[in-house]
Formats: sequence, C-alpha cells, structure tokens
Amino acid sequence: MYINSGAGSQSENPSEFDVYQFPLSGYSRSNLPNQPGITTIFSDDKTPMRDSHGMIAVGEYLWVADRGLNLIEVFDVTSNNRVNTIDLIGETPDLIDISPDGNQVYISLRGPNPLSGSAHVAAGTTPGLMVIDVLEGGKTGLIKGVIPISNIDRGIERADGHGIRVRQMQRVPESISTLSLLALGSLGAGSVLQRQQKQKSAISVTDKV
Repeated sequence: MYINSGAGSQSENPSEFDVYQFPLSGYSRSNLPNQPGITTIFSDDKTPMRDSHGMIAVGEYLWVADRGLNLIEVFDVTSNNRVNTIDLIGETPDLIDISPDGNQVYISLRGPNPLSGSAHVAAGTTPGLMVIDVLEGGKTGLIKGVIPISNIDRGIERADGHGIRVRQMQRVPESISTLSLLALGSLGAGSVLQRQQKQKSAISVTDKV
C-alpha cells in the first residue's frame, strides 16, 4: 500500500513531496510503535513549491501528482524507483483516477481562487479536467486535452476542480428500459424496481478503487 504526504501552509511547511510504502500484513496490538516498519521510497522537502497530492496505480507504475510543480512523478512498483517525470505545463493537478481499460488517466485541475488547500500550491490557471493517454504500459503519458469548467461570480472565476471519480455503469437493454418506462407511468417506481430485479437487469454502478 502506498501513502503520500504533501505541503502544508506557506508559513509552516511550504514544500513537501513524500511517498511511503506500507506492508499489508504484520499488524498487531502487541507491536511496538511504528511497527511493522514503512519504506520511504521518495522524499523531497528542499525543492520549493513541491506538493505531493493525487495518486493512482497505472499498470505496474504509480503516478503521483505534484500540485505545486505541475508534474507527475512515475514510480516502478517493482523496484520503487522513480523512472519518469511527466510535465503538465502549469495546470495544478489535484486528484487522479483511471479509465476502466487503463488507457487514460483523468486529473482534476484547480482554479485561480482555490476553495480549499493552501493557496500557494493550490491556485491554478485552468479549472477543469485533464485527460492523459497512457503510454508504455504506464511508464509515461501524453496529454490529450483539457476540458475547462467555469463559474463566474461577480466577474471572478470561482470554479475549482477537486474531487474526481470514474464510475463504471452497465447499460440496461433497450427492451427492458422501455418496459421500465411504461411501468413507471402505470404502476409506480416500486414496481419498476421489482421488475428490474426479477429480470436481473438493474443498472449496476461501481466505484473504481
């Protein structure tokens, strides 16, 4: 399991980029503090404006966004070595998720007036969604495009992309969908749900972890 930590306030901890590996077993109430031990696979609090933030597994690699320096550090999970850096050209990447087929990564982008987080590493220029094509099995990626969002309030841009989640949905066959609409008009929603359960065709929604 991998956990990261990033920058705090500009006055107390303005720059931090740490990635840790935790074992999945060996935990017990009888353990001494900090046991079992963890592995620090990367740490940088010397370079100004670093802020480790969103993180996602991409194939056999771990992508960790740096919200301050506007880049993604790529780590090989077999060796825990940093193997690549993807430059995002000043977009302030926040949280990350991946497509079900693993071919694209989606990143939320912060706005110029961040609603949370320390502004010195959270303020962006283009609030919205970035799409990256995954290349070389996850070792690198190519920016496909940015989908901007906007929320102008009294002349000020208030949009501020943050949380993001890819959801997998199973389509209901058209015949069942039509039947459900007819049932909704004549029998009520309760009957629709019951009919769908009998046909085993209800829409299934699953969060991607």
